[in-house]
Amino acid sequence: MVWLTGGALVACLVMILGLVGMIVINGARTYWPRPIELVTMNSGEVFLGVPTDTEDEPARTLYRTGNRDLGREPFRWVDMADVASVERPGDAIFVEREVWSIWLGVPTEAIEIDDAGERVVVASGADDVLAYIEANHS
Repeated sequence: MVWLTGGALVACLVMILGLVGMIVINGARTYWPRPIELVTMNSGEVFLGVPTDTEDEPARTLYRTGNRDLGREPFRWVDMADVASVERPGDAIFVEREVWSIWLGVPTEAIEIDDAGERVVVASGADDVLAYIEANHS
């Protein structure tokens, strides 16, 4: 009976450590950034998305597309047979927002509102906009 009880204790400890390990690995994956892909469909449609899941049968990928304020679904399954090309643009960014889900895109301008209520372009181009945001909103 002592051996049976000891074996059951070891089995329970292995299962608990396995469960904690699985929680840590899946939880850490949430905070690890994934690449943003520019997907071009055979139909000519182009969108930015973060691949979150894949299936082998049928071959398809689940992309997190965000931009709900532009009328898009936050997630989208894409059949790989319908994809013309997949690229990873270096200037695409992922912005976590409080409303309307995430925003995926390429920044083109940083605009400020002056005291008179006029819009003033303070940075133009992806590199300048990102440098401006880093310098002023850290």
